[in-house]
Order: sequence, then structure tokens, then C-alpha cells
Amino acid sequence: MSNKITAVIAIVIVVLVAGVGALYFSGMLNFNTSTAPAAGTLQSTPSQRAPNIVTSSVVSKSLGGHWEMTVGASGSTLNASTFLSGQSSVPLVEQAQVSPAVVGQGSVASPFEYFGVGNNASYNTYQMAVFVPPQTGYALISFAHSNNSKVPGYMVNTIKQELMDHFNGKTSYNSSKLSFDTGVVSSSEYVFVSLQDNFFPQAYAPGSWYLEGVLANYSSYNIMFLYYTPHFLNVTNFTTLLSNQVSQLKSPSTPGQPSVLITSSELNTMSGINFKAQGVMAINLKDTSKLLNEYINMTGSSNQISNVNRTILNNTIGDLTGIEAKYWNYGLQNTSEIAILGFSSSSAPKTLFDLTMSSAGNSVISGNYSGWDFAFSNTTLTNPYYYNGTYTEIPYANQTTMVAFQGEYMLIFEIEQKNGVFNENLVKELLKDESNLV
Repeated sequence: MSNKITAVIAIVIVVLVAGVGALYFSGMLNFNTSTAPAAGTLQSTPSQRAPNIVTSSVVSKSLGGHWEMTVGASGSTLNASTFLSGQSSVPLVEQAQVSPAVVGQGSVASPFEYFGVGNNASYNTYQMAVFVPPQTGYALISFAHSNNSKVPGYMVNTIKQELMDHFNGKTSYNSSKLSFDTGVVSSSEYVFVSLQDNFFPQAYAPGSWYLEGVLANYSSYNIMFLYYTPHFLNVTNFTTLLSNQVSQLKSPSTPGQPSVLITSSELNTMSGINFKAQGVMAINLKDTSKLLNEYINMTGSSNQISNVNRTILNNTIGDLTGIEAKYWNYGLQNTSEIAILGFSSSSAPKTLFDLTMSSAGNSVISGNYSGWDFAFSNTTLTNPYYYNGTYTEIPYANQTTMVAFQGEYMLIFEIEQKNGVFNENLVKELLKDESNLV
């Protein structure tokens, strides 16, 4: 069978979620829980998706100027290294008026990711938001809750101690290129680090920008701020913001909206496999077209994209308002990912679907069911095997990849099964279940 539709859908996923989509969960998340995402639907505002992050007005007052929340996300299960690296910020953070110097391999640079702590520590839920000023730069605010109440304090104290060891036991150090401070505010212990970007290797330095960060712990939470603009801010700007974020966490809002994706039990009934949900993520975005074009211009891609293709991008990805995704597994050879994307117009998902179909091979099965236009393909996955100079392919799983659209939604689904095949009847059952949720 042809792998064309699988390849095309993979490209669509990567583009839509800026390299960190549903298929990235298996490497990004620490598999230990399956908490549902926070309040909001795919048409919600970013602040509804991250209801316990401080507001734009609070950020503006603390950091100065006018900051606007453009990305809001919530989810479950990630490891502390992911949190410290800024990857909890995931999709489209790169497009939030950020300099290319801090963008790399789908993550956002963080002054805390280099300390080598937290690989085995995990969180069960998190929320994050990206704020942008009228000019260039960004501020990321993220918090994560741990089932182990010792983890948040361990993270802060370990980094604090490493910094103090580096600077001969000092709890505060300031120079023209590097600053750090430690302290306590609102019962929250924090570490502050500021780096001028020409502190980095010259190849990554676009000019005189500042990368600043705060890592703090409060109760069972770790709180992190990342800030990257041409303007230096003092530690007091961030401690003011930290005090406000701690106040927000003292009486957090309760998520009120259900998931818009099928449940584990529904998937298990269809597949006959006892899948366990390992990760959930939901993101809402604002002014995506503006962010997309800033990213294209900033990365020097303008000359490489034709006017026709740029129009297509603006009318598809530029209309993206929300993403929700789940990842399941059962052992090593049974995995499944699903993502649903919401757009501000019905023409956007239809255009993406048509583009997918235009590159699909003859083995693709397509149709319409329960209001969804769908297409899927089955592939046998193999591993190479060499013996006595003879090469062969050993089958190890069956893979089904499906893409569908209905109204303002696009649905992407993939499943790998050691035994059995997800046939057309099961695809239709999945689409019927989703029709009751969107």
C-alpha cells in the first residue's frame, strides 16, 4: 500500500503544531496520568484555555508596556526537563514575535534547561501562556503541579545550589552579561537568571537581546517565567509578577469543559486493546495569521514561499484557533494518537483536506460518514533483518492513518497495532463518536 497519505498527513501535523503535535507526545511526556485539559473549547480564547495564568493586565503592569496573551495551553503529564526547557509552551510559541536565536528543535530556549536536573521528576498537570508586546519578543508564563510535593522545591534548590557553587557561595551576582538572584516572595522560593544574548555563541546572537527567567516553587507547584526581548528587566519586575501568580494559584479556577476527543474506553471498544491515555494537551490561539507571517518574515522564509502558497497558509493555518490532542499506548507495539484542530472558517480544514487528497495514493480509502469527509490508509510496518548476507523485512505492526474534516474542524488519527487492523467500519465508528463531541 502507498505511504503517501501517511507522509502528507504527517507534514500537515508538523506544520499545524509547529513541530510538536500529537505524534510528539511519546517523546515529550512522562507517562503516568491522563488528566483532562482545562476549561475551554477549540474556539475559546487563550485565557480560557489557561484560566489560572495571570492576566494580560497583570503582566503589563509587572513588565511594563502592553502585553497580550496570544497562546494559552493546558495539559497533563510532562517531565521536569521538558518543563525547564520551555517545551511545555509547545505549539506556535516560535511564532509569538520571537527572535530566531531562542528557537531550536521545536523548543524555546530557557536558562534553566542546562542544569541537567529533572529527567525523572514529573508533573501531572500544567498550564502555560505566551504574552507578546507590541514590538518583538515574548514572555512565557507556565506552572506545573506535581503529585510529589517534594519535586518543586527540589528543582529550585538544586538549580540555586548549582548557581551558588559556580559563584563561590553567593546568593546574588550581577554583571553586564549575567545576573542571578535568589529569594522568597509570597512564600515562594525563586531563582532568577538573566543572560545578555551575546553571552551565547556568536552564531546564535542576533543583537543585544536579553533572555531572563524565574523558576519558583509554591506548595506542589513549580512556576516558571521566560522573557526574551531587547529590553533588560530587573528581578523586582519578576518577583512582582511571581507574587501575583502565587495569588492566582491560592484559589485556582476549576476546569468546566469536557474533552472534545474520544475517551480511552471508546478507543478500547473499537480496537479491542486496553489502551491507557498517557497524555492530553489543549491549546488556543489568537491572531494566528499575524503570528504566522511574523514567523515567516523573521526566519527569512518570505522569498522561499510563493504568493499562492502564502495565501494558502494564511487561509488555513492562519485561521487556526485551537488544538486538542491525546496519546495512548499499551506496551511498546500498540500506540495511538489523535488530534482535532479548530479553525475560524470551514474553508480552512476543507482546503487542507483537499491538499492531502491531491497527494494521496491509490490505496487510500475515502468517503463521507456522520458529517465527516474522511480518508484513511493502512500500512504494514516492518523492520529490516539481515542474516547470512540476506536482507528481508520483518512485519511488526499494522498502522492506520486517517484524516477527516467537518465544518470548522479537522481530525487526525493514527493507530499502530501489533495484531489486527483498524478497518473502515472502525474508522466510521470513530467518526460517529466524534460527531457527538464537536
